[in-house]
Amino acid sequence: MKIPLYQQIKDKIITMIEIMEPNASIPSERDFTDHFQASRMTVRKAINELVDEGYLYRDANRGTFVSDKRLIKKNSLLTPEFDKHTILYFDVKASCGEDVSSKLNISQDTSVVRFIRILSKNNINIALEEVYIARNQLSDDAFNDLPKLENFNAFFNRGSASFTVIPMLVPIKYANLLGIKLESPILSIESIIYKNDGSPLVYIKSFNHPIYRSIEITD
Repeated sequence: MKIPLYQQIKDKIITMIEIMEPNASIPSERDFTDHFQASRMTVRKAINELVDEGYLYRDANRGTFVSDKRLIKKNSLLTPEFDKHTILYFDVKASCGEDVSSKLNISQDTSVVRFIRILSKNNINIALEEVYIARNQLSDDAFNDLPKLENFNAFFNRGSASFTVIPMLVPIKYANLLGIKLESPILSIESIIYKNDGSPLVYIKSFNHPIYRSIEITD
């Protein structure tokens, strides 16, 4: 079967950026269009996927750049591989607790978007995520797109992220959803995504199935 043109272009761009320094600027879409003799839409699709996968990141004012390869591996900690996600809860809270305010470096009277979703693979629930974002950090379009968001690369590619892996017993409220017994040991991951200026943007708490979601951290 013939490989789609956008995939061929994508593979060639990956080969090109492998020898480039992190944060180096890539050629413009127009340059790629001329180089690959392809439509701008095809080139854009290839670049968009590379951004989504963490190979590249965008700066709205300056262009598209090569991601730090050390972060691509860690990026997988943000969201595991899954084929379905279900929103269990989505709301804007007028205030937040001390835990969230300290993680996002905001006051407790700041309006916060909170949503909970369950991630499934092959009809097995592999993780639950609690996600917190200050409402004033989101445009109306970005806010409306949140329930459809599959991964957090669009936020991650704006800056960096930190991860804390916490051994714990499964929270009572999530045991049944994960299909495991009460007091089962699991690994929770607390992730904070930072903007380029170092300020926190997204706080994520994930609760992972002890069998169906393994945690591997590489340098």
